[in-house]
Amino acid sequence: MISAKYRDRHAVRTRAAGVIAVALSSALLLAACSGGDSSGADETSTTTRPDGVNTEALHSFLETAAAGKTAVFAATFTVELPGTQIPKGELRLAQEGERRMSELVGGPKDPSVGFYDSGSGTVACARLDGEAEWQCYSTTGDAANAPLVLDLQELFEIEDQLRPAQYWFEFSTSEDEVAGAKTTCLSAKALPEMPDEMRARLGDSAKFCVAESGVPLLLDLRGGDNPILVTATEYRTDVDEGDFSPPAPVQDGPPGVLVPAPPEEVPGGEPLE
Repeated sequence: MISAKYRDRHAVRTRAAGVIAVALSSALLLAACSGGDSSGADETSTTTRPDGVNTEALHSFLETAAAGKTAVFAATFTVELPGTQIPKGELRLAQEGERRMSELVGGPKDPSVGFYDSGSGTVACARLDGEAEWQCYSTTGDAANAPLVLDLQELFEIEDQLRPAQYWFEFSTSEDEVAGAKTTCLSAKALPEMPDEMRARLGDSAKFCVAESGVPLLLDLRGGDNPILVTATEYRTDVDEGDFSPPAPVQDGPPGVLVPAPPEEVPGGEPLE
């Protein structure tokens, strides 16, 4: 158990943990989208399975999108996740080489969280609502694995959920403009044979759009238990130092912890005597 002295010394980190607890529900969101195991997404109780329509469009789209994993960019998105405890917010992402930034800014009464990875260390920040001050802590670990509501890695994982379920969709492609950028879009429509449990998990329609760099600028999933709408409002292919700067002075965090909370409140954390 952590001593009372330790608890008093880290009271502010405990308050920040309440913000992070909201963010942790992202794992449940992504699990709901994938059914917990994407490898079984095409398994059903039925004895026959359709072949899917124009699945080549999906494969080509995912190949284009893969380039976004190493693209240099900064973008701002609006985020809507109806049916979850996660409020509407503004998602800010930036990437250059090993540097990463993921920041979800909630409304005036909602929490905000952010992770800033320089490639040699990560800073985690949180605030309880729009009127509170940001609290930032040095941490250990990889920000790509941090429990932010949505980060770039999760956007790619959501796109990739259609791969194992491709047999149950009809795909088409188009071009569109999102946040002033030319994009390639993939639309997916569920076939009538899709089982109800899969429809609830994946929805019956989806539209994904990526910039020429492969960066996802639109994710729109509808018809299931976990609809998602992530839309870029700003996008650029250059970055500056401000894109990776934490919003408050950085304090030392407890050792071995990726988020600003006492280790006992973080799965896998090591308690201090």
